[in-house]
Amino acid sequence: AELYHAGRVPYLMPTGGVERDRDGEMISEARYLERLLRNRGVPEEAILLENEARTTKENMIFCTLQIQRRLKIERVKRVCIVSSDWHVKRSMGLARLLLPRTIAVSGYAAHGRDAAMRAHYIDRELPLLKKLANDGLIADIDY
Repeated sequence: AELYHAGRVPYLMPTGGVERDRDGEMISEARYLERLLRNRGVPEEAILLENEARTTKENMIFCTLQIQRRLKIERVKRVCIVSSDWHVKRSMGLARLLLPRTIAVSGYAAHGRDAAMRAHYIDRELPLLKKLANDGLIADIDY
């Protein structure tokens, strides 16, 4: 929402079909994020919902499909991946791999979680980054 209100992005695409319990309601990650964006004043026409992905790779694939369907991919010059500070690098790597080369990819690290939760995710995230780099799917970056 901050990026939208600052005029840095014209559209936001919450993504993720995995349902989680939020205050006693089972809701997908994308719908939950959409609700947060709307509560923060982002208009409905600026939100492109992707509500099917179950993995980060699927996030990028299904978002690419939504970009094509809603905006026509050849018109898009850049995308900004917004994710947690521990996840944004892998998300950007997969976006660069899966989006057309004509689209510039940048990243914006959202506010992190508390230290214990962040350590848990870093333990899980680093091996995934290393595997993608070893497989040649993303650049071998300093992570």
